[in-house]
Parts: sequence; C-alpha cells; structure tokens
Amino acid sequence: MTALHLTSADIPDLRGKVVVLTGGASGIGLAAARIFASKGATVHVLDRVPIDYQFDIFEVPGYELGSQPNELGPFSEVSVIFHKCNVVDWKELRSVFEKVGGVDIVVANAGISEEADFFSDVYDSEGNLQEPAYEVIDVNLKAVLNVTKLALNKFAKQKPGGSIVITASATAYSPEQSLPVYSASKAALVGLIRALRPSMKKFGATINGVAPAATISKLLPKNLAAPIIQAGSPVSKRQVEAYGKDDPNEVRSLGRWNGRVILTLGDCWTELEEPIAALRLQWFGEYNTEKTAFQQVLTDMSHWVRIRRLNSWVLLLEPEETTIIDFHIQLVLYGLATILYNLYFHPLAAFPGPWLGRSSLLWRFIHTSTGRVHVAIEQQHRKFGPIVRVSPNELSFGSVESWKAIYGFKKLCIGSERDPSKHGNMRKMLSAAFSQKSLLDQEKIVSDKIDQFVEIIGVKGSAESDGINLTKWYEMVSFDILGEMAFGESFYSLEAGKPHFWSDLVEEHLYFITLLDNLSRIGALAKAARFLIPSNLLVRNKNSQYSRAKVERILAMKTTRKDFISLLAQKVRCGEVDKEEMTAHVSTLAIAGGETVSTFLAATTSFLLKNPATLKRVTDEIRGSFQSYEDITAQAAQTLRYLQSVINEGLRLYPPGSQGFPRISPGFQIHGQHIPQGAEIYTSAWTVTHDPKHFLEPMEFKPERWMDKNSSDVKEASQPFSLGPRGCLGRNFAYMEVNLLLAKMLWTYDLDLVNDKVDFIKDGQVFVMWWKPELRVRFRRRSSISNDREM
Repeated sequence: MTALHLTSADIPDLRGKVVVLTGGASGIGLAAARIFASKGATVHVLDRVPIDYQFDIFEVPGYELGSQPNELGPFSEVSVIFHKCNVVDWKELRSVFEKVGGVDIVVANAGISEEADFFSDVYDSEGNLQEPAYEVIDVNLKAVLNVTKLALNKFAKQKPGGSIVITASATAYSPEQSLPVYSASKAALVGLIRALRPSMKKFGATINGVAPAATISKLLPKNLAAPIIQAGSPVSKRQVEAYGKDDPNEVRSLGRWNGRVILTLGDCWTELEEPIAALRLQWFGEYNTEKTAFQQVLTDMSHWVRIRRLNSWVLLLEPEETTIIDFHIQLVLYGLATILYNLYFHPLAAFPGPWLGRSSLLWRFIHTSTGRVHVAIEQQHRKFGPIVRVSPNELSFGSVESWKAIYGFKKLCIGSERDPSKHGNMRKMLSAAFSQKSLLDQEKIVSDKIDQFVEIIGVKGSAESDGINLTKWYEMVSFDILGEMAFGESFYSLEAGKPHFWSDLVEEHLYFITLLDNLSRIGALAKAARFLIPSNLLVRNKNSQYSRAKVERILAMKTTRKDFISLLAQKVRCGEVDKEEMTAHVSTLAIAGGETVSTFLAATTSFLLKNPATLKRVTDEIRGSFQSYEDITAQAAQTLRYLQSVINEGLRLYPPGSQGFPRISPGFQIHGQHIPQGAEIYTSAWTVTHDPKHFLEPMEFKPERWMDKNSSDVKEASQPFSLGPRGCLGRNFAYMEVNLLLAKMLWTYDLDLVNDKVDFIKDGQVFVMWWKPELRVRFRRRSSISNDREM
C-alpha cells in the first residue's frame, strides 16, 4: 500500500482521447471533467441537470469552495459536451453511448445519497408498512453496472479497449451508520472492480476505482459536512482526480494497472493494492486472511478456474485442524521440488532462458496473457542466442537454420496437430482443395466478393466521411470469402455492414485457446482444462453448432461449385472422412484463412499509408499495368514486381504467424546441440524477421529489399507460411486473394489515413493470431474513372 501526493503535472496528456463521464454536472464529476478537458480530452458529461460551470459553493460555515484555486489552469467549456440523461434508464444510457462512438475512458461517477432515514417507517393508507424506494441502489449500483456493460461492449469492438474508472467511497471500507444503503452500494462497487479485474484482459482494458473520503459537495448532507469542517479534519479536494501506482517514482511510467482502488483523504492518495481480505486482518484473523488472499491470487491467475479443494480454505473458524495446513505444506514442497527438477534434472536443463521460464510456467503465463509474447521472446533471443528455453519443456529458435531443421523433415507434424504421424494424412486429404486447378475454379468466387468490397468501401469511407475502420472491413471481406469457400455460402458481413456473429466469436475463441494452452501444460489440469473456463465452453459450443449446421446443409444438397467444402463433402459421402472431422477442418480453414489474410491486409495497408512514396510507387505500377478494372486478374497481378515486393515485405514485418508453429521434437542436432525427443519446439518468426543479422533496418518497411539482387538481407529468414510438409496449404489461395484485393482497391481509389498515430507493431497483440488496432481510412475515387463503373 503506497501513499503519495499528486499534482496536475502527474496527469498525462489526454489530447485525442474521448471520455464518457456520468454525474458530471457538479461536485467530483465536474472536477474530473475539468481535469480531463484541461488535459486535452473531449468529455461527454451525462447528467439529469445541466452543467454548473461555476464552482458550486456549499454554504457551510468556515468552508467556501468558491475560494479554492483551480490548480489545473484554464478550462475550455468547448471540450465538454453535455448529454441530458437519466443514467438509471437503460435506453437513454445506451443511446448516448451510440451517439458518442469510440470511447477511451469511461468514468461511472453518478451517485446519490440517502434522503430518508432508513429506520423511519412509512405506512400506506391501509396501515401497511411501505417498501423503501431504494433509488440509491438504482443510481449507485444498477446504473454503474449498466455503464460498465456498455463500456465493455465498446471496448470489445474497438480492441484494444480503454479504461473504466468507478467512483466508490471511503464508506465502502468504513461504513457510515447514518447512510447504510449508500455505504452498502459503494461496497458493492469495490466488489465489482475486484470481480472484473481478471476478465478485463480479454478486452485489452482496465477497471479501477477511486474511494473519496469526505468531499464537500452537494452530495454530502450538511449535517455530516458541518462537524467535519468545524473539527478541521482533512477533506478531499474535488479538483484532483488522479491515480497513482505502487511506488511514487512510477507515477509517470507508461504501464497500466488494473483492479485497484485508491482511497483519498485530504491531499493524500493511498493505493489499496491488495485484495480487500488482505486489508482486513481484524475481520478474518491472520490465518483466514492469508488463505482468502491466496485463493484470490489463484483465481485471478487461472481466470475463473475453480479448484474445489481450495474452497475449504475460506473462512476456517478452527485453525487447529491440521489437515488443511498439511496440504498447504505439501503443495509448497511439491512446487519447490518441481522447480529444482526443471532447473537441474529436466532434459532441457542445459538450455539458457529466463529463470522463471526455466523453472516454471510463470514466464509463459505472464507474457502470453499480455499478447506481447512475440516481443518478449525476441528480447530473450537477443540476450541468450539462437535457442531459448521459455518454459520447462519448450524451446524457441531464432535462427534461419531452424526453419529447415524443424519444419523440413520428411516426417512432420495441419492446424493444431503437432503429432507427425497424424499430420501427413490430414494434409493429403485437404491438398486437392488447394491445387492449382482448384484455384482457377475458385478465383471467380473470390473476385466477386472483392468487387463488392471495393464498391462498398468507396461509399462508406468517402472523402466526406470520417473514414471507416479498414481493419474491421478487411476482416469482413476475408471471412465472407472464407465463408464461401469453407461453408458454401458467405457470412454476408459486407451486406450487413458489420461482422457476422461467428467471425466475431473468433477473436474471443483465440484468446481462450491461449488460456487453455497454458492450463493444459499443468499436469493435473491437462485433461480438464477446457472445462475450467465456462465462457470458453459457451464460445466453443456456438462455434461448433454453427459449423455443424453448415456442414449438414452442404451434405444435404448437390452443387457444382469448386470450393473447399464441396470437395470435402464428396469424401464424407464416400466414407473417407466422417462429419465431425469435416466440421473441424472447415472451421479451422475459415478461421485461419480469414484471420491471417485480414491481418496481412490491415498491417500492410497501414505501412503503405505511413510511407507515401512506397504507396505511390505500387499504385502507379498497378494503374500503369491495367487499362481497366476488368483487366485485373490474380495471375496478372502476381506478375507485378513491386506489388509482390510490397506483399513480401508486409509478411516479413508483420508475419501473421508471429508466435511460431509448434511441433514435437523427434530428436535432432542443430547449432551443435542435441534437441531431446518430446520437447516442444518452434521457430519464432517475429524474432528471425526482426533480427538485424538477417535484415538491414528490420523495423522499417522497405519493399525494395526484395528487388535488390545485391542486398545483404537473408531473404530465407522470412517464411510467413512456414515450409516443407508443415507449410501452409492455403498459401497460393492467400496470394491470389491479397493480390486481387490490393490491385483492385489501389487501382480504384486514392487512400487517406485518418488516425496517423496508429502503430500496428506497438499496439498489436497476439493470442494465437493477431488482435489488431483500428485503421481508419478515407477513399477518394480516381478522377480518371467513372463513379458509375460497372463491377
């Protein structure tokens, strides 16, 4: 727990940020709105009454708010937008969020105090005791739940999400006897913050709270305010709404924290960094406090994992019973023995890596949960060399040689299948769907969808608009194409103007796969891992039900279309493949094809827009090679040298499979060392393609490197589709799709980047595949072509 004093200088620049703040017409809310606005944010204030832009002077003897200096400098009312809204009304609240659009910070501040004595009784005309109104619960709790729900809905679509701040109260920790319902509502908010803490990671968001002590505003009843002021007790200032970190020296650091509550008293801000139980020894006693705190840590780490044996650790009233203590000691001893084995006796003990990674799964759990594991692994390779042990039985390779050594074996381990003995049969069964003849048959389907996409983005993202989120539109067209190919019909996202629910499930599903992959590495949980995260089962069932329904539909009809699923359906009818296996394959193809292609398109387009000379050169090449839109074909586009260089460079700089393609070691030699059989191994694509030993200026987007015969760059280091028997079956299909789309889009439009601060490399997160930032773009149709061109 850290106490510190903060000033205006500690609050970061918020220019370009959008804030939604409830209860901002006066008091703490208005003070917070002033701070956000003074730091450059656009603040949307929601309240039932208009904003009082003058300090509300609360007339209590000896205390004049109007005389307090404004520490934060001039305040521009233009940057504050007022919305009249009853926060208890779901429809009104939802309507405001819809009008606002993108949101970075949501402050659930609206609150009311009790107007009636809880212990006074009111009777109706028949003499019956009336139920209290409990408006306090509606405003202080229900409205906050609704604000949080709407914020998370926004963050899930935006990716990454923003910040939620909830105004609780010191009465959550020290209840006020004259305000029992108010105190209970604020305690519930602290519980909400704690409960949502582990879940916020999947939204790329944070949730925190501030618990003000006595703050003289309209909310605090005069009878409570007067004695506090007259006694000279410290009073929280409304002008300062800021948030500290664990150490005063870290206040200005860039890191975000989550699930914390700050207690404010006077000018002092105290961070309550531990679970509530750990702060209340007088409630539970030392023994039970320790156990409840430990249980909360475990549940946070496993994200809803329920370990039944731990339930008996909560609120043990008889600490003399030694069975639980014995189990605790055994657990600690087992953990120590496992660490010692991993460090000194494991077959991979001799390989270098971070201590946490060599000794346990913690290093992997920490970095995979952040979505930045590819960067963390790259840093470890810079430190330890071409082979790094990142978890007890896992080796990452960061060399060109490892590509062929790991993936070039004749016997090798489609998709998630790591067993070499099963992989070959899968590949042989699916290869016909990706043959050159099949590609020629499939191009018409792909081209028709791309034509539809090109026409729609010109309308939705016209020069007069605010632009469109091209990241999402790339996902929509990619999944529509893969829906046609894998499920026999489009998802119709382009027609609807929004992603289909199935493709929306994909991102969430991939996050859960990351969690499950971690849990499955724990011996005792390996078989039960998928049942430990209830939300995963829900997402997985929705995914499977939709895929099975589509497969049943295809099997029940006859078609001459040459898509993936039609070829597989024939094998099912012949008895070569069962329906469940077919369902699994088409679902994997749709996810892998849709996500990887959309990732490449979004990242590469952002790189082009940030390099105008490169964009002009590739655009000129395309327009100079095709006299009309109708002349553009995939085969012709693939003969354009600079376009191919742009594609190769985009795949190098932002490889869709940056985390590596894992397989099980058969036992082999590399870099003078024997890699034991059974170890999980992979080449870190991100590490290899961003290594200065392989590419000059590896973080720069330079397509010319792929055309320069004298370049010293090691081109073989970039293998975005892997290679050998492990290579991606859909490679040629992906090249056809991206060549057609880029050629047709750049032939038709000039592009303008709206959010020039977007940075895919810094902001992207990897959970099996990429979670990508928003890419907002406007489109200007070329002046030399007609707006009514037939497509």
